[in-house]
Amino acid sequence: MTDPTLVLRGSQSGQIVRGTPTNKLTFDSTGERVGGVPSAAAGLTSFNGRTAPAVVPQAGDYNSHEVADSSTVGGPSVEDSLDTLNAEVATLSGAICAKSGTLTTGAFACAENLNTKATGDHSHAEGNGGESRGEASHTEGTNGLAVGVSSHVEGRGSRTDGDNSHAEGLTTTATGTNSHAEGNNCHSDGESSHAEGFNSVRLGVMPAGVQVFDVKAQLDRSRSRQVLDQDSYPLVVRAD
Repeated sequence: MTDPTLVLRGSQSGQIVRGTPTNKLTFDSTGERVGGVPSAAAGLTSFNGRTAPAVVPQAGDYNSHEVADSSTVGGPSVEDSLDTLNAEVATLSGAICAKSGTLTTGAFACAENLNTKATGDHSHAEGNGGESRGEASHTEGTNGLAVGVSSHVEGRGSRTDGDNSHAEGLTTTATGTNSHAEGNNCHSDGESSHAEGFNSVRLGVMPAGVQVFDVKAQLDRSRSRQVLDQDSYPLVVRAD
């Protein structure tokens, strides 16, 4: 049944009106005609056409520039704050180190750049392929390994096994505690020893248990073109 439309006139009695159940009568835009329209529950319709009781926000109702932002970034809208943060991140991008293939397992440790590992607590590894295994150790450069506690490796292929030791250059090794090796293929094996230059070895003070030395394989770096004499050199014990 079609709902009737009434024209109201002053002092005129109306007719009997019949219409669709649950519909309501409402004035049109002129304020003179009344027609039947569907009745919205509770009489509430949202801005996007939802009617009660389903007048609740849904995803997509508002854009970020329509939502006020109460954060400390500044706003006034969420969109404004996001734009501000994005601009700040862009300015910091040059100061943030890129990383790939890194591994950090030590407590408060840091591995950065390419394929580095910081496995010791409080350790730091940077460069390419290096590992800081000792507590509070630091390796930088390429393929270095810092095993000793508080040791430092830099360069390529160098290693520190002694605590508080330092190896730098190419394939240098600082095995002794508090030792230092630098240069090319230098080794500081004794406690508090220092080796530098090319293919140098410094034994330092060696414990009795490790005083065996292969004299055939190592030249005496303190005497040019001579082999260590195991009978006269006090730090060498006869191996045979």
